Amino acid sequence: MNNERQRRLLDGEEEQLLAACEVSERQRTEGGTFGACGTLTWWLRPLVILAIETAMRRGELLALRWPDIDLERRIARLHTSKNGKPRNVPLSSRAIAALRALPRAITGPVIPASPNAVKLAWIRLRSRARRAYLTRCQEHDLQDKALFSNLRFHDLRHEATSRIAERVPNVVELSA
Repeated sequence: MNNERQRRLLDGEEEQLLAACEVSERQRTEGGTFGACGTLTWWLRPLVILAIETAMRRGELLALRWPDIDLERRIARLHTSKNGKPRNVPLSSRAIAALRALPRAITGPVIPASPNAVKLAWIRLRSRARRAYLTRCQEHDLQDKALFSNLRFHDLRHEATSRIAERVPNVVELSA
């Protein structure tokens, strides 16, 4: 069975997702409400940005520890990946900014969340972004029904690789 997907972010989806993350951030900093599991998803915006900027898988992002990140050399070291081999991931300026905005602990993960927490936070984020989008559309009598339909967290990886491919046309260099 072929599970290949070609889903990329549509115009406006990234901005809507990040704006919906801001709602969570604002709630946290203003002492607002907690999420369904009793936790705040302050790590969600940096996680989305890192996924879009690095093309790292969810598990790779969650496995990152601060000693694995060299902000000066702009590299994140993955000790294990899907193919079982370690690799270095280059970090864009936007990825560096997202990492610098995170609290740093000597031990523990860069993103302190479980895979299930990310899954649930992603579902809530996508719903929040869609609701906000539809509310704005009603005001202007516009609507793109495709926005956020069937968007998965893993699609951010496809978006990232597609963006990188636009900047790095050499296939050998891109695959590395």
